[in-house]
Amino acid sequence: MNFLVVELDCTRLFRACRWLVGWESSSTASTADARVTKQSTRRNRLPMVAITNVSLLTLCACCGPPALGSDGRSGAAEMTAANPSWPTQQPPVLLSSGAHKSEFENLGDLAQALVQYHDSGAYDRDLQSIVGEAISYVSTRSSTARRPALVLDIDETALSNWEQLKANGFAYFGNAPCVGIHPLTGPCGSKCWDLNATTPAGQAVLRLYQVAIARHVAVFFITGRHEEERAATEENLRLVGYKSWKTLYMKPKQSDMPTSDYCRGKPAPSNQQVPPPVVARADTPGVPVAPELSAADFKAPRRQEIMEQGYTIVANVGDQPSDLEGGFAERTYLLPNPFYRIN
Repeated sequence: MNFLVVELDCTRLFRACRWLVGWESSSTASTADARVTKQSTRRNRLPMVAITNVSLLTLCACCGPPALGSDGRSGAAEMTAANPSWPTQQPPVLLSSGAHKSEFENLGDLAQALVQYHDSGAYDRDLQSIVGEAISYVSTRSSTARRPALVLDIDETALSNWEQLKANGFAYFGNAPCVGIHPLTGPCGSKCWDLNATTPAGQAVLRLYQVAIARHVAVFFITGRHEEERAATEENLRLVGYKSWKTLYMKPKQSDMPTSDYCRGKPAPSNQQVPPPVVARADTPGVPVAPELSAADFKAPRRQEIMEQGYTIVANVGDQPSDLEGGFAERTYLLPNPFYRIN
């Protein structure tokens, strides 16, 4: 028995749906299509077929609207505003009675695999192996390099945010309160987590730091955190064992830090208006705000500054490729981090 499987290109379908509900003219909307494949022992390809407007909207419903619309609202809100009959929630739709292997891994399965990788000890073993190489090289070069220096990233390098990452389901919440704290009982926003200043050290990197300090190697931190987080970050570093360093480089101030009450989820009095946790960009009125630099574009020039001060950066250690890109270090050490990516 043969089965028909409809393979949807949801991005193109959604543009066609925008045209059908009046968002775009037919001249600007992409033509949506569906490829129909005949599954048989020979897996012969059938020609592309045309579909009616009614069936196109049905297929769009199967895909669902994209995460964000053109104006920043959710795709569902944008589609519903233009067409009230658009379904805001779509039940699962079976497009084939035959087995159809997805091109993507299931997100829930991936999250479980990440937890297993961490909790099994494999993550620590990989981390210790790479840091061990860095310790060996820093120890050797400490006595031969001119003014040797070690550059460390902070998050998932000097400090470990594992508790927050797991509680958040590996999602990122920039400005949100924390549900509980040590242990977290629910999601926790990044700013509030940093403000708490109790993130534990990455133990392997702490040993590298201790070796560097003992051998009179200058230590510099270069982080993607912003200036408004400096006090909490410095307190956190010292609390877990990073007692001294030459310079902590941080990105320019981005916004005000949330209040402690907000981070703890403490409700405001009923007669008091709750201010937003982040009140303003740190810009001058009338002066355009420059776009934020990528991690690589921010960190490489900082390493250049260090070398221009006469230091030799013998090792640069971070968990993201962007921590290491751009040169200005004898050796780079990329720590394992399958949990998120920063460009």
